[in-house]
Amino acid sequence: MAPKKQATVVTEQDISNSDNEQLVELINNLVNTKQDELFAKYKAKVESQLENDHQLIEDLQAELKAKDDRIDALLEELSLLKQDPGMEFASPIRKKASGRLNQDELAKERENICFTLDMIELLTGVKVINFENTSDEYIFDIKQSSSVKSGLTMHYQLVLASQPSPEINYIPTFLDALEGEEVEDYENAKILQKILPDYLCENLSFPFDTLAQFYGKVNRALNKK
Repeated sequence: MAPKKQATVVTEQDISNSDNEQLVELINNLVNTKQDELFAKYKAKVESQLENDHQLIEDLQAELKAKDDRIDALLEELSLLKQDPGMEFASPIRKKASGRLNQDELAKERENICFTLDMIELLTGVKVINFENTSDEYIFDIKQSSSVKSGLTMHYQLVLASQPSPEINYIPTFLDALEGEEVEDYENAKILQKILPDYLCENLSFPFDTLAQFYGKVNRALNKK
């Protein structure tokens, strides 16, 4: 490593005793010394930054590799599960059935679950047509039909907080049809506005344990003769 240049100290006497040529030389020495100091500081700063960047890149690469390894492990587990014909499952609708279901039987059981949901719709007029969940809530899109007025249906949402909560939020999405272009949906919404209580035509919240009462009120309004 080259020896560090010492800063030149220039006194007033040096300047007074120097001719023009010597003054120019003094100034050049001072400028070069200052430039050397600035360059040394800049070089040290750049080297430090490069070292930090290199460490950061290594850390990110290590984290990425760990995640890739985790994904590979999960994919391998999933592949093994698919290849295991001996896996068994409990049916969600057969409480009296003995034994458990293998994968082939489970595929068939999905059809039976659909039949079960259809039966519930026939009995109650209620069908869950869509379900979504976020980190904060569960959203159920509901269609409830009248059993005495053909074609009359009411679409609404029931929203439950993902964290324990004593309330359900109700959103009358059928009102959206009033701003849409579908004539049939528009007319359906206008009829609902006439027959439903005012509180069912606006957003509201009600206690979770009164959900059955809520259903009963909607059902009575839709089937009122």
